[in-house]
Amino acid sequence: MASVSIPANLARGRGDFILLAPPATTPAGDAPQGPCLVWLEDSSLRVAVLNSALKGQVHMIPGINYTRIHDVGLASVGQFVAFQEVGNAHVMRFNGVSLLAIWEFVGVVGIEFLFMRCFGV
Repeated sequence: MASVSIPANLARGRGDFILLAPPATTPAGDAPQGPCLVWLEDSSLRVAVLNSALKGQVHMIPGINYTRIHDVGLASVGQFVAFQEVGNAHVMRFNGVSLLAIWEFVGVVGIEFLFMRCFGV
């Protein structure tokens, strides 16, 4: 067994990161590299794809400031929700290669609205 340090500054600990499962294949049809670790640091999403070679980098999603991330029970299919300070929310998806915003909800008041609107709960 081997390990590697991933540089991160998690202010609240475990609630600041989500482990996303990889899809069965990537958009190009290749095998995915591995699961994806996502966390919020200094209002930016940070992403690290985990692989058995212990190689890779931490990437930052530029240009959008987020206030919190939330696992809505879909991390096993590579999805979570990221909230912005302005009240918007993005449903994010890991496709095996990169992290993409697949839906945007403008003016989301609370997580309850998002559950009802997006997931039919």
